[in-house]
Amino acid sequence: MAFTFTIKKLSCTKSTLVVCAILLNVIHVTEQGGIFGAPQSLYEPTDHVAVLNATNIKSTIFGTKNAWIVEFYSSWCGHCIHFAPVFKQLAAEVESWSSVAKLGVIDCADEGNIPACREFEIMGYPSIVFFPPSSKEMKIGEDGKEELNRGGRFPRSDKVSQLKYDLVEMVSPYFPSVLGEISETVDSFSDLWSLVKSSATAGIPEPSLLILLYERDKSFIGKELALQLSNYPQVRVVRFQKRNALYDKLGLKNEWPAAGYVKTDMESGIISIPRNQDIVSYLQSTALKMMKIEPPKSPQPAQLEAQHLQVEEESKQENNLEEPNVKASEDVVSIEDLIHAVRNSLRNEVGVFKVISGPKLKALQDYVHVLGQLLPADRRELIVFLMKLDQWLKTQTDEIKINDYLDKLTELEAENHPWDIELNTWANCRGTIVGRRGYTCGVWRLFHTVIMLATQKSQEIFVLPVMHGYIKEFFGCTECVEHFTKMVADDGALMITTVRGQALWLWRAHNKVNLRTKGSESEDPGYPKGLYPNDKQCPTCYTGDGSFDEDKVFEYLLNIYSSPIRTMRNHQTEKSKREADTQFRSHQAPHRQSRFFSGTDYWIFCIVYLSVAALLIFGYLHFKLGSRRRIDPLAICRKFLQTSRSIV
Repeated sequence: MAFTFTIKKLSCTKSTLVVCAILLNVIHVTEQGGIFGAPQSLYEPTDHVAVLNATNIKSTIFGTKNAWIVEFYSSWCGHCIHFAPVFKQLAAEVESWSSVAKLGVIDCADEGNIPACREFEIMGYPSIVFFPPSSKEMKIGEDGKEELNRGGRFPRSDKVSQLKYDLVEMVSPYFPSVLGEISETVDSFSDLWSLVKSSATAGIPEPSLLILLYERDKSFIGKELALQLSNYPQVRVVRFQKRNALYDKLGLKNEWPAAGYVKTDMESGIISIPRNQDIVSYLQSTALKMMKIEPPKSPQPAQLEAQHLQVEEESKQENNLEEPNVKASEDVVSIEDLIHAVRNSLRNEVGVFKVISGPKLKALQDYVHVLGQLLPADRRELIVFLMKLDQWLKTQTDEIKINDYLDKLTELEAENHPWDIELNTWANCRGTIVGRRGYTCGVWRLFHTVIMLATQKSQEIFVLPVMHGYIKEFFGCTECVEHFTKMVADDGALMITTVRGQALWLWRAHNKVNLRTKGSESEDPGYPKGLYPNDKQCPTCYTGDGSFDEDKVFEYLLNIYSSPIRTMRNHQTEKSKREADTQFRSHQAPHRQSRFFSGTDYWIFCIVYLSVAALLIFGYLHFKLGSRRRIDPLAICRKFLQTSRSIV
């Protein structure tokens, strides 16, 4: 939220205006969360993508002449992190296609964007959606009723070349003239020009140069070249897949692929295609040089990687992230991280679904029930909150509309103040790079903690089926869900008959995930993945041959996860309760989540700056005008307060 104001017939000194400007700028930055570490995106506008949000996504993608390819992702999702460099490279390579297609991204891990991700029915990340040109916001659904146009699924690949191919195939039906589709039977250059002009799009200047390309059936060269040149109306690509009269007129001789050119004055000639260069880049450069246009310089993968590393380093400095290897060998479970994971799962993960019913409702009921029984919270408020939510869920036997669920969640949050944490700050799960660790670390620690505590109960509580249900039905990372559910099925984990056995299976599964993801894009360099616990954390967990002693491992896990502690500095329970109270007042607006720091900090911040501003203004007036007339401090304060209210 940014503040705006209008000054009407108000005489202000330069000092007053400077102070006001500084104050408003500070408040604006504070509201945007720029000082206190709001969630960071995997993408920046410098990555050649449109960074979308819940406010602008519809106005951006609907009603445009170009198509849109939008990636819905989650900044904590390991596969989204892995896919981000691929999507950035694609965006860089197709930036010149902007008259035909543009790329956008939206972070569904940002609480402010969850309503948009829910409305577009995004069930897993990353999801890529294609919106054709001139897409309307609303369409008629299968039931004959009007509904939101949610676009069509775009196939995902880790290869940029495959993504480009799929993109070309999807936009081709909407831009036949741009892609150079001309009758093969044309037998003269004048007829060719007539066909080109007749197929021209209204409002676009007619070309003055045609590039004729002869290529095999299913070749990708001509379409890609046409799209590379789509932002230059002076040049048009014409594709042929068979030899015709124009082939001979150009003087081509048994060359394939082959290229030539024709100008409006009927000047024509051959364009020799070198065999040791990229054909598309060479033909694009040649065509632009013929038109005396400076060819664009496309960033290379190495350049993009350098930019990516620079952005990560800047983000690290701005967000005061953990220094690498400072705590990599430590193994401490933070209560703050457990609470953070619970809140994120209940509000953000569950909150993305429009309706909760069937297996999803059962999974949510079991999940909340187990948390209420086993979560080692150090504040009664959190346990009471979970118990009341559990009781309410038990009364829901059919389905729950998401608005009803969020309303109940907000009501119980405001009543019990369960989240005494800084919403955008992780404790021991904090990463050394923006987007690393965080929620995924918190979920693993939450599950280990709950299942280890279950082993200490006199009555066995089987937690693993509950975890499996939650992951399967609600966890946002699509490939993570596939891997986890496959491990459960392959190992027959749900058939394990003891809680201790299930706890050890979860530990082994975690190690499998660590080894599979070691060295991947999602790995935090400050916390390299490997076998857990390592020999520094638990030397006695290893036998003489280097294998694990599972009895010792179980003892170690029980010791670590049965006693989580507060690890954030300056924790004060009463202060946390006051901050939580301020945070949850914001939920009185319909399902709108606070993205800012705590309410107490915010108001202290504003009061300090308002006080400083008042002192500066009073001091200036006192010394500037004191010799001329008597100053009434109370009158000045009243005037200042009136002005402040009008500004805010």
